[in-house]
Amino acid sequence: MSQKYFCPNCGSAQDPEAKFCQNCGSQIKGQAQQSQNQPVTQQPVIMAPSQSVSQVVEVNVPGTYQVGPSQKSRLTALVLCLIFGWAGIHRFYVGKVGSGILYLLTVGIWGIGWAIDCIVILLGGFKDATNQMVTTW
Repeated sequence: MSQKYFCPNCGSAQDPEAKFCQNCGSQIKGQAQQSQNQPVTQQPVIMAPSQSVSQVVEVNVPGTYQVGPSQKSRLTALVLCLIFGWAGIHRFYVGKVGSGILYLLTVGIWGIGWAIDCIVILLGGFKDATNQMVTTW
């Protein structure tokens, strides 16, 4: 039985005098011989990343919150709360649609929620829908 060379990269049978694999083009010169009926195992190829690992990628995943202050204006939220707080317009502005509808149906939760929201916005503790503080005037 004749012995054959096998490519270390793709495992295909090669001519004993070949220096490069006819299938994948990798170098096979000087490789050990294997018999034809032995299984060929392929080694995993590890490639270097094409970009730096320190590259930052921003991904918005539903249900997660971003860090930092809100992009919404505190002054706008306060003015909307003072004028249209009974209708929950300030809550719609910051993205809290559910509680905005609740305020709309209950006249600002009978005026108590409206007053509390005005005070919380003035003190800088009001948060938007992504749980970020509305602090920028």
